[in-house]
Amino acid sequence: MAQVCAAQIRDWLQAGQRGEALLMNGDDARPVRASDISVLVRSRQEAAQVRDALTLLEIPSVYLSNRDSVFETLEAQEMLWLLQAVMTPERENTLRSALATSMMGLNALDIETLNNDEHAWDAVVEEFDGYRQIWRKRGVMPMLRALMSARNIAETSHLLATAGGERRLTDILHISELLQEAGTQLESEHALVRWLSQHILEPDSNASSQQMRLESDKHLVQIVTIHKSKGLEYPLVWLPFITNFRVQDQAFYHDRHSFEAVLDLNAAPESVDLAEAERLAEDLRLLYVALTRSVWHCSLGVAPLVRRRGDKKGDTDVHQHGAPKCARAFAAKRRTARCGRASYLH
Repeated sequence: MAQVCAAQIRDWLQAGQRGEALLMNGDDARPVRASDISVLVRSRQEAAQVRDALTLLEIPSVYLSNRDSVFETLEAQEMLWLLQAVMTPERENTLRSALATSMMGLNALDIETLNNDEHAWDAVVEEFDGYRQIWRKRGVMPMLRALMSARNIAETSHLLATAGGERRLTDILHISELLQEAGTQLESEHALVRWLSQHILEPDSNASSQQMRLESDKHLVQIVTIHKSKGLEYPLVWLPFITNFRVQDQAFYHDRHSFEAVLDLNAAPESVDLAEAERLAEDLRLLYVALTRSVWHCSLGVAPLVRRRGDKKGDTDVHQHGAPKCARAFAAKRRTARCGRASYLH
């Protein structure tokens, strides 16, 4: 469903470029652009699926609820290899690992050419030794700035032109700032490398300083959790996973009179139905919030949903578990033709 969503967004953006998809404001009209589009999801797992699908189509996006630690990114690991190479440029394997990072923008042929050219390799060793001297005299941030400037990491097309390049550059600069702050409290370059290695092994997404920052959301498709979208409006909205739900596997509900929480360990059918009704009520609340966010257009992803293998053909789990027992019994009397493939309702 994420791929279908991404393909539709691509079609809308291409139509906007051709002047076939326009947003009206009085007598004025302008083409649809990426920043007009929002995809509402329930979780960061769903957000990741959408981002991956958009990235495959080279559509830049931003997840506005991202709370992952920046130390969980590839850029953190590449930064570690880079610092290790600057600290000991005479170690060939360490330097080669740094040169192979996507940050440096070299391909396998470039590195092989360096390996076979002694003078060129010595020049790289000397270059990294210069970064080491800057690190020792002025700190890690000035060193990283010198390296990024010399290698044109932020300016050239090899990073920013790639899918997610702005996201990666944001993470690189974020990690650099955290390294600079930590470096003022540590006694040596080796201690700072150990600090970074430890944070990569044990990231803390609850630490506000580690939480991934937003890249510029200008001209980016926005991916937002339904919860975070409450009270906001977006010109064009997609809901790719709106029919998804969690099966209520516990007879946990609230008493209708006392409102006290109840957990029926015996899982009596009546208790399961009450728990399922509460689950459905919450899903309907989320559905209402999601459906009322769009100004001009809203697409809903609808597809057969089967949670257990080997089930017989018939209603999907969307029909069987998407409503309490009484509603399912009513729906059984009014079955219509079923759709056998993923689709979007507009």
